[in-house]
Amino acid sequence: MNQRDLSIEITNALIASAAFETVELRGSLNGGKIDSFSDIDIEVSNNQRAATDNVHVAIEVLRERKKILLIDWATSLLPDQSIASIYLSGYSVFWNVDISCRANQHVKAPENAIIQEKNGHILKLWILNAKYVLRSNTEKCTLDGLFRRLFPEENLSGTQQAKLIRIWRSIDREAIDSELVDQCEDLIEEHGWNECFDNQASEATAY
Repeated sequence: MNQRDLSIEITNALIASAAFETVELRGSLNGGKIDSFSDIDIEVSNNQRAATDNVHVAIEVLRERKKILLIDWATSLLPDQSIASIYLSGYSVFWNVDISCRANQHVKAPENAIIQEKNGHILKLWILNAKYVLRSNTEKCTLDGLFRRLFPEENLSGTQQAKLIRIWRSIDREAIDSELVDQCEDLIEEHGWNECFDNQASEATAY
């Protein structure tokens, strides 16, 4: 199964639930070019509910069919849009499902309707930036900003791979589903990122 197959399965399940007025596949999977790092973007709507409620309902439809490893909300986009990134068991760490809903001017979400868990949010950003590093997409990479936010007293110089490892080692991995941790650690080993970090640390010590 690839992302396209998974996206069809999920959109069909959301449509079959009859919980939404519209269910639309967005992003690169909607007729664009995809690669092994492409995620799945789905937008739902139902004007009888607040946007966050629609995303919550979609998550529950998905939970009935798949084991969910992590959910992270993009709180920076509220209140205009509600987006949850969902990581599923049995699929690539890069195949997260982003379910979104635009705000309904007639039905407002209650205050504090979304709680963002910091550890999970950092992991989501780590996975996103790992994708950009592997794609050599420097324009979208936000590692420098994330690094400054997490380690304001540390030197920003060094490779992107070394920054990924510094951030990875700061994450409370005991609080993350072990399947997701194992996937990320396999990725780190496959690309030799630990060695990049250790070599950089040794060079810094030498000076």
